[in-house]
Amino acid sequence: MDIPSPITVTLLGGLGTCIGYLISNRLERQKELQLREIEFRLERYREYLLALIDDYSYQTFDTGLQFVNCTNVILLIGGPGLLRELKDLKDNFNHARSEDEQWKIVNRIVFQMRCDLNTPDSRQLEQFEFPLIVPPLSRRHKDKPGHP
Repeated sequence: MDIPSPITVTLLGGLGTCIGYLISNRLERQKELQLREIEFRLERYREYLLALIDDYSYQTFDTGLQFVNCTNVILLIGGPGLLRELKDLKDNFNHARSEDEQWKIVNRIVFQMRCDLNTPDSRQLEQFEFPLIVPPLSRRHKDKPGHP
């Protein structure tokens, strides 16, 4: 049984269109999921940096707890480089407690966060000092309710 050429062409065209649609749909879903993952990571990294600055500025149990909680969440989603830097921060805090070294490690943490977010040209910033801005020591505790 021969199928006429126009019907064969139509069937192949329809099949090609269906396959193209499925592939396109799959690629679009992957792109959307990747975007959602980056947005999720960005929000967690933003929370981490805010908690870090709050803890540095006010040093209360609540700010310390928030920083620890944010750090623990980062341990679940961060890339290998970021996890190594977080471990270095913890080790420095537990042993040496060098504030200068801590800020150097925080700088490396920010760099690893940028790499984790697949930010274009992140590798060019490996030696860059990210200008994290914290309140001056003279203003610590003064703006926080309940502090003299």
